[in-house]
Amino acid sequence: EGGGTGRPTDLGSTAVQAFGASFAATPSGIQVQAVEGGSAAAVADLRAGDIVTHVGGRRVDDLATLGAGLGDRENPVLTVIRGDAELRVRIGG
Repeated sequence: EGGGTGRPTDLGSTAVQAFGASFAATPSGIQVQAVEGGSAAAVADLRAGDIVTHVGGRRVDDLATLGAGLGDRENPVLTVIRGDAELRVRIGG
């Protein structure tokens, strides 16, 4: 499920799905693997390849922290690295 209602976060041992995006731990950090067209993540301009560093100001070092941060907030703000830029992306708001 995506979209910011109910329980939008599905936390697995190797991936997290939330708000229409899937995330996985990589050597570079927590990376966006895919974004569903038309989802809250797509509307927020989250992109495959983005590296998530923070959720709501909380440092993200693993999938459990990412899942907790996404599940705790209705419209989470992610800090992501895209190329050489650091961006803030608000999902669902």
